[in-house]
Amino acid sequence: RRNAMHGRVAYFRNAYRDLLEYLTRTQLPQAGVPAATAAAAQYGAYVNASSYTARGLEASFDARAGDRLRVSGSYTYLQATVTRALSATPVFNPAFPGVPIGAYAPLVGARPFRRPTHSGSVLATLHARATQVSAAVALVGARDDSTYLSDGFFGNSLLLPNRNLSP
Repeated sequence: RRNAMHGRVAYFRNAYRDLLEYLTRTQLPQAGVPAATAAAAQYGAYVNASSYTARGLEASFDARAGDRLRVSGSYTYLQATVTRALSATPVFNPAFPGVPIGAYAPLVGARPFRRPTHSGSVLATLHARATQVSAAVALVGARDDSTYLSDGFFGNSLLLPNRNLSP
């Protein structure tokens, strides 16, 4: 067909369990590691100890206008929540009293780091004889993250609240 449009919509609901996270040797017993084994670890270890749930919606379309122009796009809405994170001990920056901050990992109940709520893309392709020209745009919403910073005395004064740190 010269002119056609197709669309797709999908709902998803997933649970991700036993994800890797780094635990210090004092945190290892919380993950079920025997105390003697945890004490033998020099600094800590990576173990399957975190989890999160994710649900959302994916939509996409593909449209053709004549023989030369094709446009496609996609959009994803993601609602994700950390359900277990043994390494996520909340810290507090004196400039944000009462706001728990995940210094190295997202806190339980928060969004996983670097997972945007909104993302999408658009691609347009023009065919003309032996030439093809394409233009693509990718859009990614704000994401939670950590600054991973501490002050000169290893305090928390340079840490920022995790919400939307990655624009």
